[in-house]
Amino acid sequence: MVPNMVIAQGGSGNGSSLRLRGIGSSSISAAFDHSVAINLDGVVVNRGRFIHNSYMDMAQLEVLKGPQSLYFGKSATAGVVSIMTNDPGDEFEFQLSGGVETEHEGTFYEMVISGPLPDTFGARLAIGGSENDELFENFSFDNDPNAAINGAEEFYGDESMNMRLTLLWEPSDNFRARLKYNYSEFDNNGGGTAYVEEVCPEGMHQPTLAVGLTFQRVTTMVSPV
Repeated sequence: MVPNMVIAQGGSGNGSSLRLRGIGSSSISAAFDHSVAINLDGVVVNRGRFIHNSYMDMAQLEVLKGPQSLYFGKSATAGVVSIMTNDPGDEFEFQLSGGVETEHEGTFYEMVISGPLPDTFGARLAIGGSENDELFENFSFDNDPNAAINGAEEFYGDESMNMRLTLLWEPSDNFRARLKYNYSEFDNNGGGTAYVEEVCPEGMHQPTLAVGLTFQRVTTMVSPV
């Protein structure tokens, strides 16, 4: 919903392409840092694949436009996507969600287990994933008699799995230690290399309309004779 911001998923290389106000980096540039930095729980990861891990069990999301090198380092030419994830709380939590996407034959799930352990220790485990079987269609499959022999498929899809483990130790009011371990895995079967999700707030592309108004002020000066 941020104007002029695009997050495109890539099938190889860095994992995704982030662009903000027209500045960004290619998803295939695995050897270079992003122009839009990804700050996950105070740590700049600069690997586009972790943007999918960040969506899971998210507590806060900020999009900071423009160069942010002063607080986030040199790899923030266009801006920063700053994401904070949830920590374990004082009570036991269990969340389970899932869904089915019919257009691309997709499924997704997410599970969170969190709670305090004895004394001053807490743990939180979040696991999520998705699978799309018909994300890309091969239109030449039916017209090629050797398609199946050559290893081509009629539909291509992808599969992802993300996990985050958070350990929190707070022995006193003025000391707090937190450890977060993130794991992200993505596989596709050779279909398209990237796709972009277009979001239109009102359900349709908004027309571009420019209205110009011109005002003219006429001043008359009278001098005594």
